[in-house]
Amino acid sequence: MAKPIPNYFKMAQLWAKDRGTGNHAETAKEKRARYGTSTTIDGIDLMVSQNEVSLENFEVEESDQMRATEVMEKCFMKISGAEIYAALEVLDLEPTLVTDAYIFLMDNAKYKDMFFGCPVSGRKDLLLKLMFKSKN
Repeated sequence: MAKPIPNYFKMAQLWAKDRGTGNHAETAKEKRARYGTSTTIDGIDLMVSQNEVSLENFEVEESDQMRATEVMEKCFMKISGAEIYAALEVLDLEPTLVTDAYIFLMDNAKYKDMFFGCPVSGRKDLLLKLMFKSKN
């Protein structure tokens, strides 16, 4: 039975063939330059997946932090009943259908998200399909 070697894969990365002179050879200066240009989310994800960096103590520029906060707020924003009713009035529905649609959207958070995620031009059609689907 073979005994596992602790940190084998980390050691293989350090001392594997061609690390010093081959395709993967890279000086500290070259690595710092690559890290400096890899501040996109995809670049950071790639470096983390290759165990080249850790996200602990990772500094984010203030503009990126503000953008991330805005995106999070948008994702988790609460839509009030007044906003739902106002969006339904724009759709040119019959008055009784507006009330039914309002109750429908207030009761179904998933459908409410779908409704507000849809472009305004397609909301009426989407709403009628969702309401008809739920009745059947």
